[in-house]
Amino acid sequence: MTQLEHMGDECVGISEKAVIGMTPVVEFQKLELLSRKANVLKNCMADRGFREDPAWRKYAEPLARVSASQQHISFDEAIETMRKSDMLLFKKQVQRPLYWISAKN
Repeated sequence: MTQLEHMGDECVGISEKAVIGMTPVVEFQKLELLSRKANVLKNCMADRGFREDPAWRKYAEPLARVSASQQHISFDEAIETMRKSDMLLFKKQVQRPLYWISAKN
């Protein structure tokens, strides 16, 4: 297990615990819960020396533009949706940069 995988697992656990007592009832609360989990994960990973990889952003922007156009949503919503899913990937992907990179780089 790589350091990224180890820290990622640890931070995912922390983000799950951060919302354990919350029970979403309406759609807005479900979105709020997902955003809180993502924010806790991002802060936890930053505390452990990881940040968003600029290569991921460069890779994701064109895909988000296409997705936004196809789904009739804003670019910001499309990139944020991609971010929330990709920030949960901690193993090297084929033909795709990981979201996280060591802040030392």
